[in-house]
Amino acid sequence: MSRSTLLRSVVALLAGACCLAGPASGDPPGPGGRAVLSGKIVDGSGAPVAGARLTLHHLVLANGRWGRFRVARERPATDASGAYRFADLEDGYYMTSVEKEGFARVLRPASIQEGASQAADVVLRPPASPVFHVEDRDGKPVAGARVRELTLRGVNGECKLTQLWMPSLGVSIPPSDERGDLRLPAVPSGDLISATIEHALLAPARTGELKAGPEARATVRMQPGVPVTLHIPIDTSADRVSTAVVDLRHEPFDDPSTIIQYEVSFDSAGTARLTVAPGDYSWFLLQNERAFLTPVYSANHRKKDWLRIEPGRNQDLHVEVRRKVPARGRVVDAETGKPVRGMAVMGELANGDPQGWADPPGRWSFAGWGESDAEGRYTIDLAPGLARLSFEGEKRIPERDKYEVTVASDGSTVLPDIKVRPLAKVVGIVRNPDGSPAARVLVRPRGLYMKGVQPVLTDDAGRFEFQPEFLPVDAETGERLVFHPVVAMDPYRPLAARGEFRLDRPGPLVLTLEPHEPGWPLSAFPSELSEWERGVVDPARAAKGAAVSLRGQAPPEIDAAAWLNTDGRALTSADLRGKYVLLDFWFIGCGPCHGDFPSVKLIHELYGDRGVRVIGIHNNSSTPDAVREHVARIGLPFAVAVDHADGRTVARFEEHGLPNGYPDYVLLSPEGKVLLDDRTIPHPTLRGYKLEVVRRFVLESQAKGK
Repeated sequence: MSRSTLLRSVVALLAGACCLAGPASGDPPGPGGRAVLSGKIVDGSGAPVAGARLTLHHLVLANGRWGRFRVARERPATDASGAYRFADLEDGYYMTSVEKEGFARVLRPASIQEGASQAADVVLRPPASPVFHVEDRDGKPVAGARVRELTLRGVNGECKLTQLWMPSLGVSIPPSDERGDLRLPAVPSGDLISATIEHALLAPARTGELKAGPEARATVRMQPGVPVTLHIPIDTSADRVSTAVVDLRHEPFDDPSTIIQYEVSFDSAGTARLTVAPGDYSWFLLQNERAFLTPVYSANHRKKDWLRIEPGRNQDLHVEVRRKVPARGRVVDAETGKPVRGMAVMGELANGDPQGWADPPGRWSFAGWGESDAEGRYTIDLAPGLARLSFEGEKRIPERDKYEVTVASDGSTVLPDIKVRPLAKVVGIVRNPDGSPAARVLVRPRGLYMKGVQPVLTDDAGRFEFQPEFLPVDAETGERLVFHPVVAMDPYRPLAARGEFRLDRPGPLVLTLEPHEPGWPLSAFPSELSEWERGVVDPARAAKGAAVSLRGQAPPEIDAAAWLNTDGRALTSADLRGKYVLLDFWFIGCGPCHGDFPSVKLIHELYGDRGVRVIGIHNNSSTPDAVREHVARIGLPFAVAVDHADGRTVARFEEHGLPNGYPDYVLLSPEGKVLLDDRTIPHPTLRGYKLEVVRRFVLESQAKGK
């Protein structure tokens, strides 16, 4: 993955963060292709509730990266049937608010995609106001602590509220008092509540889950933090920048000091403050609707050039404020001059000489994206002065890798045409050692930048082809990387081969299989493995993982609300004994999950009758009916377990660090014990190398006669 492609995926995470609940049914679109959101309001016994007030909030994204909820619809109180209905809804992210005297307010999220209507009942329960008692490391009460993120999990699914979203949803949580007590507003009794707590002088802390009830109370202890002051130039004009949305990513990411969808305010002196834990940070971006705040810090993960925040280091960071102006350009075919639609163009701004950055950012700061329309035209926000464009479209090669431009302040800039040509498929033939065609052999590109391309199988003639998505550029040198390795693996014999292809002028490849030990396809490419994958792990991270790891232990039983592709029968550990089992954690709204399905399907196809079972575990973001319809539509052939609305299935794995993002994988041994996971057990990850890993275990078991 190129650095700019990585930037795009990082930014896309913000939009994906609000995919809290997917379609709740497989209903067809409403009139005119728009969706309908409907259901009933019921109490804990399932009886309809009359007189409930509903408000539908729609998440409005700014530049596709962050946003606030706006009221989209309000409807009269429910009648005796308890029914509700919101019609003619466009695709997007919604939050339904339900209020009724005597019950706690419910916020139920929904993600509408491809015009699919949804039906979901909302369960009202009596209110409870849990208390988090906040202490410092010495056990003294902490006043003034605030909730930065709040997560509720229960019969209505999972709802995550960020600091940026809460005001727009009418959620207000007072800070902790002098006794250190931080009392939450009324939430539904029985819900599991967790939060990230912040304080002006202490590092953010994450609570455990607390079950809401009359006397629900838990203690959270906060450690000393590092205050960071952000400085912008003083501006007294009426349209001055007064706020910024923070995107700060701790390394590793899953840490309370990772801050997303969080707004800071600048005072009259141009300063804003936040407090985090001392440590390494891989990404720092400040966002504003009208202006760019630069520099943007983007670490090179392989070089580990982190932004290190600690006392005396990176505590006073100065940023420039640069007004956004539009610029316009086109993407056209290099041969025909015809417009090319749907191509992404990334913009960057030249950095000045920022003050206070002990770890200097690079020369360029990420600005945003443009996408070409049917006429090949795109508009992109840049700032007056020097900027840079790069083509990031799929399956095309640009004539030039970068375009440096000077942007006018009046928005009149016309950018040079970006001329592109198709990126050709890579084709070839795999032969057996005797020269005969090798059918049904796995072929996949490898190397740091191409290993994300999904594997393919050769046909009866030994022929294969695959389509690279982009031509990567070296992040250090800026040069195109045209040469890449490719590997072929017989799935059932210890035979493999490697070769090399070039992306700019691909020619037919001939790969001849040779005897290799089962693990060779993993060991033959050490340069593409991360330190974690090579077993080089920071002792603190290793200890943290070992403390929760399931390695060598039986995993939790999969207690699902529904089982798909099993004739409705629940699969137990006894059913799976004697087989390798690959658990795939996913959900409907997860793009990377679907992008990874080809390799998961191949494991099911190639090894399903050779002692390997695949089980997909879908989280609680959609109802069983919605998942059933989706699984049928995309043709998933393996077993799928759907979590309960309260998330209990996945929660049992979360206690052991799984899943930490989606998709995520766990491999079980024939004895029913955890062999590998990608979060607590260092090894070439199942996300990247599941086929190589499963093949190795199958071949080794085959050699032992098992």
